[in-house]
Amino acid sequence: MGEATAIPGPFALVSQLPFFSGNRYPSRYSVMLMLAVAVCTSWGVAWLLARVNGRRAVILAGAVVAIFLGEHLSAPLPLNDFTAPPIYRQLAAAPTADAGVLLELPTGWRNGARVLGKSDILIMMQQWYQTTHGLRRLGGNTSRNPAYKFQYFSEAPVLGDLIALMNADRPHIAAEVAAQRDAIAARGRTWGATVLDFLGVDAITLHVDKAPPELIDYVENVLPVEPVDEWQGTDWSGAPATIRRYRVPPDAPVAPSSLALGEPLSNLYLGAGWSPVADADGWRLAERAQPVLLLDLPVAGAQVRLTADPAPVAVAVNGAPVPLMQADGVTVFDAPPGVANEPVDAVQLTWAGDGIAATALSPDAAPPLSTLAPSLPATTTLLVRSAGEEVGDFADIYLNGRDVAANARGYNLVALDPTGALLASTVFDTLADAGAADAMAAWLAQWPAGTLIAGAVADEASSNLNQAAVDALRGVGVTTDLRGKFRWSHAFIGAAGAMPGAAVEQASLLAPATLFVGAPASSERIYGRLQQIEIIPKQGD
Repeated sequence: MGEATAIPGPFALVSQLPFFSGNRYPSRYSVMLMLAVAVCTSWGVAWLLARVNGRRAVILAGAVVAIFLGEHLSAPLPLNDFTAPPIYRQLAAAPTADAGVLLELPTGWRNGARVLGKSDILIMMQQWYQTTHGLRRLGGNTSRNPAYKFQYFSEAPVLGDLIALMNADRPHIAAEVAAQRDAIAARGRTWGATVLDFLGVDAITLHVDKAPPELIDYVENVLPVEPVDEWQGTDWSGAPATIRRYRVPPDAPVAPSSLALGEPLSNLYLGAGWSPVADADGWRLAERAQPVLLLDLPVAGAQVRLTADPAPVAVAVNGAPVPLMQADGVTVFDAPPGVANEPVDAVQLTWAGDGIAATALSPDAAPPLSTLAPSLPATTTLLVRSAGEEVGDFADIYLNGRDVAANARGYNLVALDPTGALLASTVFDTLADAGAADAMAAWLAQWPAGTLIAGAVADEASSNLNQAAVDALRGVGVTTDLRGKFRWSHAFIGAAGAMPGAAVEQASLLAPATLFVGAPASSERIYGRLQQIEIIPKQGD
């Protein structure tokens, strides 16, 4: 029992099929299997009973019942206490209970494939407690969601740091949280009030027994909150538990009225359809004809001014179309009173036409790799994105908007010639494959000087990395050594024959790593650009 045989069973194939892959565990098929077995068993018992009579039939029936009960006996029957702690009833009676948002810490976002945030039964119990307090909450469980839904929380300011702090009790994360403690606190003091106000968070609950000390310190000494109440008792399993409740003061600073999409805070305001980062001039690229902005517009109405190129042809606020006009080269629309009635308002922009090819974008700034590849065409766009398991688990290398990476665990590498043409794409699983590091070293060594090499790590790549692979990476200009850096993101763009340090690279445990040349396009078609948003409340607001 429990020994790996290395012989794949039927589930290894079934788990690769669409829809069926969502089950994740073979045991989940037992529900339908037992229904089929029950029918077959009843036929078999009926066949036997038809061939015996009298006392033998009674004994046979009793034996079948005993076997069935014995197979399914669970004694003592495990029970959990699903009574919501009283602090949640008090929360429901608070003045903000009708429209407020609750941030529970630690919390998590869960789907059929992964958990973002705290992987604990607590995140499911928090959903149950919502039946008592009835407030909107940030965490939750969903199925078959697009990757963007999780990446929003991973890359939004403050929220991404909270996710790291929730998991600071894991050794490899604790060390990096400690190293970045001052920077995390500085971001929280700078943006904490803005983020909480934008999301409409009025209350925070902290499950002390499930929270690392770093998270407790952050909530109590960094975020702009005030303690309200504390409850002590036992949780659903009977273990001692402490829950603290905080409120966000109503006079906390509100969100800025001018939003620059090249600033880190801008990730908070971007829904689906935008480039992962801004270009060198602070423009976000619209990668679909109808991308979405997430704004906190006054319910009493506001005028919104967009610095866009070209101008969008239509705007809808929470699904309601609003008229557009152009003034001094700026796109202007009014959100009438009552339209912006959601805690976070969805503003959908519409651009006309089929857009332009990513290769048609002409960046104003020189590409950062000009010293490595002076002959790379100015129209070539190259975007490299890496995320360790903690912050997204992906490896994307977009060449002219098309993802050419294998996007599998380990080091995903591509080779480009000086004209930007794709020569090869491969992946080396330096987590599970002991020989992958040597194979990667040989692959890197084969390319002639000047060949561009782009790389991105997905999930984890440090475990079987060896000196030969590290030396080979240095041979393309890379200096980051991931050994000892479990599940770090690492993205780089270098060139065969480059001196160590010549490559452009980025590595992080607590955030994805992103680099680009030309324009940060992750789509082959670009429909527009947006640089600035200004929100002017109606007079009297």
